[in-house]
Amino acid sequence: MNQKKFEQSLARHKKLIARYITSHDKNLIPIISETGEELTIAYAEGKCENPKCKQEKELTIHHVWQRKNQYYTDIHMYMTQRHYWANMMLLCKGCHAKIEGREKQIFLQEQSGSIMQTTIDKIKKKYEITEKKG
Repeated sequence: MNQKKFEQSLARHKKLIARYITSHDKNLIPIISETGEELTIAYAEGKCENPKCKQEKELTIHHVWQRKNQYYTDIHMYMTQRHYWANMMLLCKGCHAKIEGREKQIFLQEQSGSIMQTTIDKIKKKYEITEKKG
C-alpha cells in the first residue's frame, strides 16, 4: 500500500472531523463517512478483516461504535466517533453476521447490499494495493 497516500487521506479525514466539531455543519457527515469507509477498505486491503477469513467478496462495513450508543452521548461526538475510520471494520457478510451475533440468513435479509467491487477496485488502485505473493 502507498503509505503516503493513506496518511494524506487520513489527515484530510481528521481535518473534516475537526471542521464538523467546530461548525456542526451536517453537510460534512456524508464526506466524513465516505472518507472513513475508503480508509477502512484501504487499511484492510480490500479483504475481510477476520484473519481466519480474508474473503474479498460480499464485503460490508461494520461499525464498532453502534447506533444504539447515540442516545448516551452528544450527537456531534456520536457522529464523529461513528464515522471515524478506526471505528469501522471491513467484513464479509458471513463474518459481519457472526460479529453481530445474528443468524446469517436473517442478517443477510436485513442488511443492505455489499460494497460494490468497482468501489473496492478503485480504492485498491488509488492506494496502490497489490496482492502479496508467498
